[in-house]
Amino acid sequence: MRDAAATRRSLRGHVVRAALLALATVAAPAAAQTVTALSLSPAAPTWRDRIELTIVGTIPGNCIPIIPQPNAAALEAHRIDLTFALACPPSHSPDLMPFATNVVLEPIEPGTYALRVLDLSGAVLAQQSVVVYEAGEAAIELPALSTADHPGVLRLTWLAGAGSPAASVEVDGRIVWVHVSSPPAFPVTQIATLDVPLPPLAAGRNEIRILLPGSPGEGGRLVRSELHVLRPAGCTPDDQTLCLHDGRFRITATWRDFAGRTGVAHAAPLAGNDGSGLLWFFGADNTELTVKVLDACTISQRWWTFVSSSSTVEYTLTVTDTASGATRTYSNPLGQVPRLVADTNAFACP
Repeated sequence: MRDAAATRRSLRGHVVRAALLALATVAAPAAAQTVTALSLSPAAPTWRDRIELTIVGTIPGNCIPIIPQPNAAALEAHRIDLTFALACPPSHSPDLMPFATNVVLEPIEPGTYALRVLDLSGAVLAQQSVVVYEAGEAAIELPALSTADHPGVLRLTWLAGAGSPAASVEVDGRIVWVHVSSPPAFPVTQIATLDVPLPPLAAGRNEIRILLPGSPGEGGRLVRSELHVLRPAGCTPDDQTLCLHDGRFRITATWRDFAGRTGVAHAAPLAGNDGSGLLWFFGADNTELTVKVLDACTISQRWWTFVSSSSTVEYTLTVTDTASGATRTYSNPLGQVPRLVADTNAFACP
């Protein structure tokens, strides 16, 4: 199935490539484009992934970059060759301008490839090595609460071969490689479970890359996950505490309704959003407060706080910077239509 799909992609790619390259020959100045950076998302792809390549550089301001899909023959030689052409309408001011363009690559067979961006003459503008992995299957149980000094233990469960598996951990910035060593998983003889203690990690979102053994003669099988690590001695999230920016800011609130009842707000973190969150008073499906803490240190040397409310119930909200101990309190009286709070002088940087 994958071979047939690759053939169809190749035919489409040849047609599109020829048409775009013909268009790109319109007044494309020689050596006009430069490429300064290449990046892949995901950075460690498997053959199942839709890969997005970002190309950054400079081109004349009157030009449009055109980059077709990679050449199929080059893929067979373990090269990902992309021809970077320019379509340049006539202009009297072809000043160089920065650009960033995205190219979606169809799934690619596992292996190590030389990714190259070429100009129309075939000269290499930029290149790097890319590894496409086999896709692995494993259940990953992340630590319930992970801090930079106590990140916790990662539990893996997968289908394995005979023998006792072990794992080693390597940290490269915010990338955590877990290399599992055991006999290859073919034939499968057991469901293996392995607890992997994690070393100290940087606060923030760390990518977990687990490399399981492959079949004989093949490389490993990759499984990815993400671990959000909080600052040590920072905010600890719970039902009544919202933590933002890797646990630097603690947000709590209290309320009083028209019947005189009082209570503590419940936190509702937003998945994948570490700068904003929600709070509710009476039901999880009825949000009363939205809170955002914005890093404006490069603009004003301050952290900004924004609070909006969708209720006339009285509230008092407290934001604490756990790095300095400073607090800000925001409130709205019972029965008053709430205003948007935009505190652009909330907390000092860094």
